[in-house]
Amino acid sequence: MVDNEVNKYITILTFTYSHEMVMARALLESHEIECSIQDELTTQVVPFYSNAIGGIKLQVQEGDLQKAIRLLIDAGYMDERDLQPEKPLFDIDKFTSKFPIVKKAGFEMRLLLVVISVIVVVASIVYFVTLPSAFERLTKNDWCLSKVTYKNKNYLPQTNNILKITGMGFCDESITFKKNGTVTLPGFQSPMVRGNWRLEDDLLHISSEDTFAFVYNGIYHIDFNNATLELKSSHTRLYCHVEEIQLNLPF
Repeated sequence: MVDNEVNKYITILTFTYSHEMVMARALLESHEIECSIQDELTTQVVPFYSNAIGGIKLQVQEGDLQKAIRLLIDAGYMDERDLQPEKPLFDIDKFTSKFPIVKKAGFEMRLLLVVISVIVVVASIVYFVTLPSAFERLTKNDWCLSKVTYKNKNYLPQTNNILKITGMGFCDESITFKKNGTVTLPGFQSPMVRGNWRLEDDLLHISSEDTFAFVYNGIYHIDFNNATLELKSSHTRLYCHVEEIQLNLPF
């Protein structure tokens, strides 16, 4: 249904062809109900556009709506049983016709936009409700550490005295966040660094008493992007990605 802002015209019936609308209009006008017709010329020029634009729209003023409905029911143009299911559609039409951007579009298009909007909102709510927390994402994986930037200089970590498995998908160096609040980090031509971590106000706090505490200790902003993780403090950036082990077995 379409609501004209100036005269408060509301679509009461739609027709595919002009001749179908003529008698219904004549009936209403014979009872001194002023009518307005929309999209009649378009369907006369290009008839197959009728369904695409929602048909020819027979409109009456809002104050005549109930009287017009009763006349059309009595004449067999409308079924009283259909009125109640149409009320939500009427409300949607009246509501959406107030928006300048879409009010000139056909009712079917505005209804489609409402449905799409509802789906987007529901999908967004479901996505954010089911999204794993930062704690879950940090502790779920071992994070391969590919590069460390300390005071704007890049360094490649290299841990001594550990057994390394090399190959496609295996980490050369990694960070492991344990659920008990401990963390292991790579060394720099040194043994593994051990420390503690916690989340507070969506910020990651790392602390340790290791030789490289000056590099790793700090408060980090967390940036997840698909399978990558970037941790940024005032002096250090840790560039990580999820370990993706691919085994090439001989069978």
